[in-house]
Amino acid sequence: PTPNNNNNNNNISLTITSHNTESGVSDQPFGDAETKRGAINRARCAMQMQMQMTNQECDFAVGLEGGCEKKQILNKNPNNGDKKQETLWCMAWMAIISPVKSKYLLRHPDANVSISNTVSRGRDGDDEQEWIWGYAKTASFQLPLPISTLVLQDHLELGDADDRVFQRVNSKQGSGTVGVLTHGLIDRSGYYTHAILLALCPWLWPDLY
Repeated sequence: PTPNNNNNNNNISLTITSHNTESGVSDQPFGDAETKRGAINRARCAMQMQMQMTNQECDFAVGLEGGCEKKQILNKNPNNGDKKQETLWCMAWMAIISPVKSKYLLRHPDANVSISNTVSRGRDGDDEQEWIWGYAKTASFQLPLPISTLVLQDHLELGDADDRVFQRVNSKQGSGTVGVLTHGLIDRSGYYTHAILLALCPWLWPDLY
């Protein structure tokens, strides 16, 4: 990002580059730990690929990983009694990595606090460069039984199960499962937006994190 000093709105201009990265996890991740790890691996890989292209690190690299999580819910039935039912829910994790030099790049002008704290940092293998990380998870929603069955019993990826049930092609690169289930009220991009913004909190409040 490059600060735009031509107005008083603290706007910035962005140069965005996309990379095809490996998640390092299963094709269909399950649970928070595996899904978050996939997002972290993608972010780190994107940073490395950008450094190889330009010989310098970018200000931010973002990794997104969609996953599923199993949940036991209580199915209340007045005739047969309450029974626990295993359900499948859709969610995603975001991970953002940034070099320490970019710590204050997005600092909000009103982010004035009296407490001084150190941003959580990690190390990238043997590299002595220190990094700042931000994480967030999307909202989750329950998947319908036909899709859940294909994922859990037939071991299909969620996108492939979506395509089979709704007779679509490569939906995971389009509106996604959330798009078809909400009739377009929330598409795949919109579903990720709030989590991306939440993952940026360490840079909006750098003295608190």
